[in-house]
Amino acid sequence: MIEILSSAKNLIPLKYRKLVLPTYRKYLMLPTALVWYRTKFSKKKRKRILFVYCNYIQDKLSYDLVKPKLTDYEFETSWWWNTSIVKAYKPDLMVISETISPQTKELCKITRQSSPNTQILNLHGEGSFSPRVEAYWCSGKDEDWEIAWGETAKKARIKYGANPDRIFVCGCPRFDRYPNKQYMSKHEFEKIVGSNGRKIVLFATNFLVGSPDLSKFFKWDNNKYYRLKIDVTTAVLNIAKMHPELFFLIKLHPSEYDDIYTKMAQERGLANYKVLGRKIHQEEMYSYDIIPNIDVLVHWASTISTEAWMCNKPTISTLFHDFEDATPELVRGSQVVTNEDELEKAILKLLESPLMDPDIVDYRQDFIRRWFYKLDGASTDRVKAVIDGILKKAISV
Repeated sequence: MIEILSSAKNLIPLKYRKLVLPTYRKYLMLPTALVWYRTKFSKKKRKRILFVYCNYIQDKLSYDLVKPKLTDYEFETSWWWNTSIVKAYKPDLMVISETISPQTKELCKITRQSSPNTQILNLHGEGSFSPRVEAYWCSGKDEDWEIAWGETAKKARIKYGANPDRIFVCGCPRFDRYPNKQYMSKHEFEKIVGSNGRKIVLFATNFLVGSPDLSKFFKWDNNKYYRLKIDVTTAVLNIAKMHPELFFLIKLHPSEYDDIYTKMAQERGLANYKVLGRKIHQEEMYSYDIIPNIDVLVHWASTISTEAWMCNKPTISTLFHDFEDATPELVRGSQVVTNEDELEKAILKLLESPLMDPDIVDYRQDFIRRWFYKLDGASTDRVKAVIDGILKKAISV
């Protein structure tokens, strides 16, 4: 019940959440009280795990794979801002996806005070692909244990003072879906998006800082990002108009809103496109359903490109402006274009022959090994083994 109410927060437009959430949080008192009652009078004395959502989409994709394997335990799921559940549930282990934001630091602090025997496991061990923000990503000090996606992330955490004996390299559970083929069939996917057998070009946006709604909410300067957003989107939609034989999917960043994409497509009279936004996410169409079923990916320094590399999909990086924010690690695994003409030629070439340059292929394989450990479909099992070791006292330092 808590998970249902918590996930409903996604339905509230971001710009209204400041007004709605104070009232909305009151409704969490009922399920929290039920958790307290169920815990207090439960005859079962199994170890308890609390899964905490920080980034709903990313966390859900991993938690949904891990939880079914934890049959020896009972667990609850909640949001980071529902601190009352920690006091009510007093879990033996709290699984959280980051400990670097002020909000999650406060949750960890409250956990230490109200439930001192609770251990904290940081599951989202991605690290940072950009050296510029590495120190920030490695600043969390509140967890007892950490899961690192790969050796690179582990080395970075040790560099900034983390205990190497408390970091376990496991890969990322949500990426198990690719080698295990746990995704939507091509037929079902085409039926939902309406591509009708046409080649599919996926444009994955990464311009959340260029979104007017978000920039107002977070009060950042978004001028350069907004210009980049307009220029790249204009190029993609112009190419879509010139090539009605192709189908274009526009996948929004999970934190981004469709403030201009549909409008710009409609202005061009396009019929060969679809925007995949928040409604699609609520219908359970995630990146792991999309990536295996597209033919080429167009992006700007987006982490979704790494998932396309896992599926051996050709990718194009649109460096229309020389921004330092374009992380080199995410650019090198794609064919780079700098304007609309180059983008059109690259799309048509890769649709005809999807083979990438051998140097790019080698770089991708090395990148996946360094950042994601083994793409063998067993990351979930490795995370489960770590949780077992912590709760059954098989792991200690």
